[in-house]
Amino acid sequence: MHGVFEERRWELDDIAERVPMHCSQVGMLAAIGGRFVVLDYVSDVEAFAALQPRLVQGYALDALEVSPEAPLAPRLNDARDFLALMLSARPPRVPARGLGEHLSFGFGALAGTGLAHQGEVVALTAFAQPGV
Repeated sequence: MHGVFEERRWELDDIAERVPMHCSQVGMLAAIGGRFVVLDYVSDVEAFAALQPRLVQGYALDALEVSPEAPLAPRLNDARDFLALMLSARPPRVPARGLGEHLSFGFGALAGTGLAHQGEVVALTAFAQPGV
């Protein structure tokens, strides 16, 4: 993957510059090709700030593969639908290798994984499954 990122570095950097980190931001819902495809959440602002540039570049790499004719912006209701579907997930909690509990779910058009500790979700990634 390193080689793929390096080949497109200037494009990825240009896109990443247009997606700033906001004050107290702990998550991001990304749309590609006119539909929401991934939500990333980390409960700590500083931890999310450290991850945000790489997350944006990963989303940007996926976006570069989408046809230029694809719609650019989904509707606000699409974001609400994505979040409602994610929040309806009741993933089983199993002990993690370290501290906390591992969360994993997949149903309908959504799949995800996360980590909870002492009853709090500390990290979560949910993504729309292609073709579902």
